[in-house]
Amino acid sequence: MLTTKSVREIPAVVAERFRAAEVCSTWGVFPELRHAWATVDNSLFLWSLDAGYDAPVEYSGEDQAIYAVGLARAKPGVFMDAIRYLLVLCTPVEIVLLGVCVDGTTSQLALQPLPLYTMPSDAVCMAAVAATPSGRIFAGGRDGQLYEIVYSAAASWRERRCQKLAVSGLLGRLVPSVLKLWPADPASLALAQVHLRPSNTVPAYSQSGQVGDIHTGSTRHAFTSHQRVAEPAPPST
Repeated sequence: MLTTKSVREIPAVVAERFRAAEVCSTWGVFPELRHAWATVDNSLFLWSLDAGYDAPVEYSGEDQAIYAVGLARAKPGVFMDAIRYLLVLCTPVEIVLLGVCVDGTTSQLALQPLPLYTMPSDAVCMAAVAATPSGRIFAGGRDGQLYEIVYSAAASWRERRCQKLAVSGLLGRLVPSVLKLWPADPASLALAQVHLRPSNTVPAYSQSGQVGDIHTGSTRHAFTSHQRVAEPAPPST
């Protein structure tokens, strides 16, 4: 049984921006941070679920509207120690990583721009972002593909510091076209979802009711198999 412990109103400044939204708005909760979040056009807001003050953290560093947001644990040894988490912001033209610093005493957040950790979207608008407990980042594109966002402390002659890799491209012969779950209809964009399990599987489903599991393996070089996709049942007459 679910019970309600407390209710927090959306901060007044965020509610006002919602009413004035021109392109898109999304929202959600990051349980790891005990913060709620919302995007309105090109702005991101975060506010505490515990504190009583009405002062959200705002980030408005993007020119384009933000369509998808995700949170991941930062990999050790890549950023300064104060950055414990990464925010992943997806616009139609680029994917941006932001550092999240958490005050151990007050639990207040500070966002750290990471200008070297930005990559082009390659004309693919992401519909959803999620991360594994170990910090691997996956994104579902509106083109029906699953992508992994990988980053490192420094670039090399073989790989960029931050890049987007198509998982379905690696699976190639194994993944049938029916696993391309994210519809191309822009109206379905905000409803497509990706969720991750600790067992290295990505359960994915679309607005049309298609469901499937993609087994990612323990690293990006160890994709193994897929499970059958469940098609939506026909409507009863």
